[in-house]
Amino acid sequence: MVQPKEVILKPGMQLFADPRMDDPYFGKAMLAISSFSPSEGAMGFILNRPMDLELNQLVEESLNVSIPVWYGGPVDNARLFYMHQAADLIPDSTPIEENVFLGGHFPKLVQALNSGALSPDRVRFFLGYSGWSKGQLEEELMANAWVVDYEPLASVLARDLSVDDWKLKMLSLGNTYALWASFEQRLIKN
Repeated sequence: MVQPKEVILKPGMQLFADPRMDDPYFGKAMLAISSFSPSEGAMGFILNRPMDLELNQLVEESLNVSIPVWYGGPVDNARLFYMHQAADLIPDSTPIEENVFLGGHFPKLVQALNSGALSPDRVRFFLGYSGWSKGQLEEELMANAWVVDYEPLASVLARDLSVDDWKLKMLSLGNTYALWASFEQRLIKN
């Protein structure tokens, strides 16, 4: 586990909600930071909340493949975002870290998916995102609201993530984290 004073905020890093976080959006969440600026704040996506939606239900374009959509966060949650590993096929993509990109030219993405040039497991779609204003994420880190990890994001996105991944991370930290991870998300407070 990275201690708050040792944290280097950068795109691609992952945040795991502290087990005591009692938040309907972020309890037991695993996020990836897609952008960070000390003067503007941070943007990221929840990685372990699949929705009961597929991409073809949300877009007008015809798709030959079935692709799930994930809940990215509570901000702008009617807007579709996507991370991918195909900047060579999708112009205007924004780099997050090595081999992982955000957005780009959507018609080219659809074309690459339909032609088979882009495998559906190399792209992840989100409704909404998670955002922090200037200084907010730093404050939350100092308050120990998040556990930080720097696993390469391409490796993380290659997995089919669920709340179980959050729990496995907490168990790997041992001690108090392992104990708290065994409780339900919302505990009754006395």
